Amino acid sequence: MLRSELLKLKNTFGLYLILSFAVLEIITIPMYVSFVPNGFSLTNLAILSFLCYPLMTSFLSILGIEQEKYANHYQEISSYPKQRRLWLAKLLIVDLTLSLPSLFSWLIINLLLMNSVNGFVVSLSSWMLIVFLNHFHYFIQVSLNSVSNIIISMVEIIFIIFASNKVFLSTHWLPIVLPINSLILNDWSQLNSLPLWIVGVTLLFICFLPINSKSY
Repeated sequence: MLRSELLKLKNTFGLYLILSFAVLEIITIPMYVSFVPNGFSLTNLAILSFLCYPLMTSFLSILGIEQEKYANHYQEISSYPKQRRLWLAKLLIVDLTLSLPSLFSWLIINLLLMNSVNGFVVSLSSWMLIVFLNHFHYFIQVSLNSVSNIIISMVEIIFIIFASNKVFLSTHWLPIVLPINSLILNDWSQLNSLPLWIVGVTLLFICFLPINSKSY
């Protein structure tokens, strides 16, 4: 199951988008730091990178759903006896792929910059944020539509900007700001509730599938 889903991702625009963004991060961020050695903030650079996550995950969810929609109108999924497991496998494959521009990219960047103090927090925050957004936008795509998906991603970008200005430091009900708070406070415990949000959104996505299985 996982192997077949991984093969589907091969040579797709979504995969090229993820790889391009990861390479761009690894090249440009250390290069920027080399030109501004005394005035860079790893937190600000990370948040700048986070601003791209909502749009990227919304595009990936749109591409993922549309790929299945135009592949004989979900006939492959409909013929599979355990459809929910198949969708979970799809999410897992995308999550693993998204670890490239988040977890692994920031680990490499931290090694290049020799900044191990808050490197763990940055890597963990980036990965958990992008995984949450991936699951959330898949849910939005099956429950609403592509236009709503993109509009919501724009709103998320605004929330990230506000969070970077320390507006939501005491807010725990808005999951998208938790990784930013963890960076600002350099405290990974801010992420403690985010796995619950990820599980909750995933359950909503899975539970919503039977209702919309014929009308994505």
